[in-house]
Amino acid sequence: MRASLGLVLRGAFLFVVLLAPVAEAAERSDVTESGWPRVIGADRYGPYRIGASEEALLKGRLIVLPADLVEVDDQDTCYYPELPKLAGVKAGAGAPGGEPMLIIYKDRLARIEVRDTAVATSDGLRLGDPVSRLLALYGKDPDFRQRNADILKLPVGELGSIPFIVRPRRDGLSGIAYWVSNAAISQIMVGDLETLVWDEGCGTQPPMRRRPGVRPHR
Repeated sequence: MRASLGLVLRGAFLFVVLLAPVAEAAERSDVTESGWPRVIGADRYGPYRIGASEEALLKGRLIVLPADLVEVDDQDTCYYPELPKLAGVKAGAGAPGGEPMLIIYKDRLARIEVRDTAVATSDGLRLGDPVSRLLALYGKDPDFRQRNADILKLPVGELGSIPFIVRPRRDGLSGIAYWVSNAAISQIMVGDLETLVWDEGCGTQPPMRRRPGVRPHR
């Protein structure tokens, strides 16, 4: 009886050991190979939320100021922060296989761009998907149709020349932008509507942030 019990216990132990890597893999199925989330939300990606203040992101050690950043007293400021090594994210997980690109504009996180084909929106759209699938999902949404009225007049075959298609959120201030190339989704971004349609991001100006302690001009 004791021998039989020992065999059962050893078998159970072996079963648990063999299942452990499978369970761990299942737990991590929500992230890409580089460790970033597989889904980008309407206003956030992982620990990054649209509208978060630069101050909060710095205190939370979620961004790093670029070395060539210029501090100014009163001016519209814009820059791409560097990202620190986050827990669970592989070192060197940069574009095109990993980390997102963020824009800090007027002291807040204004835009998040994902550049990994493994990342999808909550509706399942990914980089490389045909624009026809995007239209099939959103084509009956009145806010989407109003925002993209001129674009929707074109045949699908001509949409390869359209730089972006925006699906606004109900707040009317933010949304998700699908940049299109050759009738397929080439970029996915979430953020405020002003920055979503910038084709050159922060432009060619040097990266700038407001000097700490200086109140913004209204």
